[in-house]
Amino acid sequence: MTRSSLLMLVLIPCLVSAEPFQWTTFTSTSNVVDIISFDGSIWAATSGGLSAYNTASGRFEVYTNTRGLGMNSCTAVGHDELGWIWVALTDGRITRLHPETGQVRQIVALEGEVFRVNRILSIGQSVFVAANNGIFRFEYSAIPDNYVVIESIKVLGGFPNEAEINDIALCNGWIYAATANGLARADATSELLSAPASWENITTGNSNIPEDNIRVLFATEDGRLWLAGPIYTYQYNGTEFLSSIQFNSPVVEFAEMEEGIFAATASRVVEFSGSDWVNYGASIGSITGLRSVNADYNQLLAVGVGDSPSRSGGILFVDPENPTDPIHAPGIGGNLIIYAGLDGNGRLWATTSDRRGFNIYDGFTWKNRIQSSDYNHAFFSDSPRDITFDNLNNAWISSQGGGVLWTDGDSIQVFDHADTSGFDINGQRLLGISSPSFVITRVARNLRGDIFIANRIGGAASGPALARVSAEWIAQGNHPEPWEYFYPPVVLGMSAGEVEEVMVDPYDRVWIGAVGGANDKSHVLVDRGTLPDTTDDEWFSFNPRDFQDGTTCFPDIQPDILCWTVDQQNYLWIGTESGAFYLQGGLPRTLSNNMNFICLYDMPVGHRVNDIHVDSQDNKWFATDEGVAVLDNNFAWIHVFQTSSSIDHPSLLTSNGVNSITSNPATGEFWIGTQDGLSHLTTPYLSRMAELDEVWPYPNPFKADGSQRLFLDPQRLGGRFEDARIFTITGRLVRELTWSEMIAGGWDGRNQDGVLVAGG
Repeated sequence: MTRSSLLMLVLIPCLVSAEPFQWTTFTSTSNVVDIISFDGSIWAATSGGLSAYNTASGRFEVYTNTRGLGMNSCTAVGHDELGWIWVALTDGRITRLHPETGQVRQIVALEGEVFRVNRILSIGQSVFVAANNGIFRFEYSAIPDNYVVIESIKVLGGFPNEAEINDIALCNGWIYAATANGLARADATSELLSAPASWENITTGNSNIPEDNIRVLFATEDGRLWLAGPIYTYQYNGTEFLSSIQFNSPVVEFAEMEEGIFAATASRVVEFSGSDWVNYGASIGSITGLRSVNADYNQLLAVGVGDSPSRSGGILFVDPENPTDPIHAPGIGGNLIIYAGLDGNGRLWATTSDRRGFNIYDGFTWKNRIQSSDYNHAFFSDSPRDITFDNLNNAWISSQGGGVLWTDGDSIQVFDHADTSGFDINGQRLLGISSPSFVITRVARNLRGDIFIANRIGGAASGPALARVSAEWIAQGNHPEPWEYFYPPVVLGMSAGEVEEVMVDPYDRVWIGAVGGANDKSHVLVDRGTLPDTTDDEWFSFNPRDFQDGTTCFPDIQPDILCWTVDQQNYLWIGTESGAFYLQGGLPRTLSNNMNFICLYDMPVGHRVNDIHVDSQDNKWFATDEGVAVLDNNFAWIHVFQTSSSIDHPSLLTSNGVNSITSNPATGEFWIGTQDGLSHLTTPYLSRMAELDEVWPYPNPFKADGSQRLFLDPQRLGGRFEDARIFTITGRLVRELTWSEMIAGGWDGRNQDGVLVAGG
């Protein structure tokens, strides 16, 4: 039998030079923003990374921030003559990667200066980057690190300084630049393109060009230049503009295939025929790019498609006879992760807001239920939020306006204002805010498996802001018997229904948090152990500002609750838009007006705290708007995770905008939901296994001074283990040893770098 065992020694806390954190990123690459065809693959820049589709094998290769990219959100893609792919990122950085060698380089020269890249064009040994504030010319060589911006081209002739360059193209020895002020061109052999005099301006004032605002350029193989603006498409032969055609929808891209010229609008592909454009194939929608590609000895048109409410985007091959759907690499259904949590089987559930719905991951494949023609219930258009699980391991999913969704295997049931299959004998189970179509909810459960639903009423309403779905009701399946409802008191004229976040504490009290404003109060339901009987309920209502610590809370606590949880020491932790605080002394059995909230004034990162997760070793993980901060049970900050561009706390976290954190205590895996994808992090924070009671280290006591070695008695283990990990009492890894190393050689008291640790 093989067993993964974990040895914890009581050591004086020490600094560790090697931490066992390993990152993996999960994103959706369906939202395509730019495509190119290069070296047998279609390369798609997406909002979730770079996707390469091999037309011969039919397989995708995905690059994210844990596979070379500087970040996941891309704006443009190109290539150079040496086979490197250039990917522009939304923060101004550019990632260069070589698909064959695996080499990766980050270009940071434009970071903070460029906020949008519209085109990447290779010309000889130069790469031209068209951006929001000009053109940047790079030169490079066969040595991977030899690339440099040799020119920043900010003024093109008489055009305004730092004008946005919508597109660039090389045609008949000229470099053309499309701007909102007209067309600019320069001799491609010019040694000083940054000199304004190198550029000639072509406008409606000095030529027959039909409009100044030029969006798209395309050079054909026979030397024609096609242009498109908001209204017209036309050609340029070097002296005059021809074939001016007024177009109903702006063109986003041109392409050439078998001597034919094609154009893509946002909705469809058209072909130039004689003197006009004619439809080529069926309507597509959400088109962002167009390229001709060679596949199976045939030329095809490949279209980049963005996400839409009715379907996912991806790469679509245009076939006029047989319309197809876009294809993309398998993965999670969206990139703006609102919530991440694990069910009783260890499967990850994540709700997404950019592609609204929920996603399930079993460790191998994703199952996505995202707003589309297949999932067109109104619930999927109202931003699913948090999830809790009942005793049958079915999910209850709240939303920002669509009520609550309940899964039962592969079937779903929605409880809202309109879905009568979810009504009880008296009508709808949940009420709406402002109008009957806006049912805002949050969910939680207690130990016995009852589900509590916070139903934001709002306004001056005094309806049931809290519903209980009993474990017995759930066991019978959906039936018309009513749920139980609870009515918080109206305090100081505020609406009792201005609440959202809900939690059940270790004393089975239900907490619902205020969201209405500075004077609103949160409420705690004390049911005295008789939930079905609401006549003996007691309510404790409070504004945390009234109990804030005068020393640590500056500025004042914000009363709107974003999250709350209770740790293993019974401390109540609360996150708000302006930070986090905890209840001094822990949760009492009886609530009173003597509470004292201590603010975390020394948080290393972040202001808004979206989630607080307590791991198996009682560390608190704070999901903030500026990354993740981890506080141990001794109130010491032990980890800070930010993106790779951070100076102080770089890591492979997908985004600093963190919304949710969960972990699997059996494996030490953490899932971090961000605004730019889902991060998976392996850590040493595992639960202590029952079998570890049979671990006998000797000698005991052990002195880590170099004179002794620590061994384990293999006879008392009852089987092999995969590895033994030695930690400090704060949970930091000191050393990791295999079975043979630990049994035969023992631990010499040194860390991964061979340095003796201080311990006893």
